[in-house]
Amino acid sequence: MSGHIEKRVSKNGAVKWKIIVNISVDPITGRRIRHYETMNGTKAQAEKRLRTILNELETNSFIGKNDFTVGDWIEEWLNVYVGKTHSPNTLRRYRQIAEAYIKPKVGTVRLQGLTTMMLQRFYNEIKDVSPVSGSPISNKTLRNIHMVMQAALGKACKLGLIPKNPARDVDLPKPQRYTAEVYDQGEIRQLLEYAINTDLFVSVNILLCLGLRRAELIALKYSDIGWEQSKITISRTLAMSNGKLIEKAPKTQSSNRTIDMPIQLFRSLYGLRAKEIGSRAVIP
Repeated sequence: MSGHIEKRVSKNGAVKWKIIVNISVDPITGRRIRHYETMNGTKAQAEKRLRTILNELETNSFIGKNDFTVGDWIEEWLNVYVGKTHSPNTLRRYRQIAEAYIKPKVGTVRLQGLTTMMLQRFYNEIKDVSPVSGSPISNKTLRNIHMVMQAALGKACKLGLIPKNPARDVDLPKPQRYTAEVYDQGEIRQLLEYAINTDLFVSVNILLCLGLRRAELIALKYSDIGWEQSKITISRTLAMSNGKLIEKAPKTQSSNRTIDMPIQLFRSLYGLRAKEIGSRAVIP
């Protein structure tokens, strides 16, 4: 690695210094890879900046300038990284957060100019007034926005686009404790009574008896039922992608499971399948 400085004088007599650093040679094209900077000041200051750049290159701590804005980088990160490694649902959710909250507020900020203080002000502002609704947002929503920012900026840091992740030191509100509302026995009986003569009865029964997620419920097939063992195996979910339902594996390994069926659920499923095939004698 080597470098030099060149003096530039404008028409009005102003002096600037161009710093030129030879970083390496492209192994494919054979062309030299260079870094350029232009700065005001004295020759001594330009030489000092050149020495700093060369030292950072030697220690692998150099961060070259780039033209990314926060919005540009978020879009690049979503398309190149999230879209290739995450589910369509996750990509869609991250993109919604970026379009609704991040881009309108900090999208035009230069990526290398984004600071922890700017992010803190951004979070404080949208916490009180959402750009979507105009009302305060929940702590959970703010933490989801931060999750996207921290992941995107973390990847930019790993790729050498920024020296550090400014989202790492932001202060966030404590997560709100979630308290689930659970039906009591009377409410469960009432729900089943309402559903008993409808097409939803079996689905409601499955949800109540097994506690499946909606995506797991709608992905169930008769082949997942072990009739002799009275068990149901959960091995897939359905997700919406570009307006179409797609089948995918559960999010975690523990979500792949086999569950015992209560007798009343077995009877409901047995009766439904028998009705569909027109016989109680054979359950495929």
